[in-house]
Amino acid sequence: MGTGKEEATGGAVERRAHARVQVSAPAEYDAGAGWSACECLNVSPGGARLRCARPPSALTRIRLRLPVLRDAAQAEVEAVVLAVGDASTGGELSVKFVGLPPEVGLRLAQAMEAHRRPAV
Repeated sequence: MGTGKEEATGGAVERRAHARVQVSAPAEYDAGAGWSACECLNVSPGGARLRCARPPSALTRIRLRLPVLRDAAQAEVEAVVLAVGDASTGGELSVKFVGLPPEVGLRLAQAMEAHRRPAV
């Protein structure tokens, strides 16, 4: 059995290297044309899921600012857009952190626990 988290999703089992923290946090990204607002929906040590009004294209490299804790502190990380959902997902996209050591990604995900979204 692997060390990652396994989640049942629509009858399929999804294997992840790290568990995701479900959050609702304001964030910003820059794809080269200035900073744009977005919402961080979940984060793990390896990446995040975002909702953006005008999402960048897949494979775009971005800078991403994420809030940490409940104060004004922010983390800025490099990421690449892996997938962009269609309009039905409200501009959701998945990003993978680039050049972020796993231990730093783990601390980032732990710091964002303050923004945890209540379970439904």
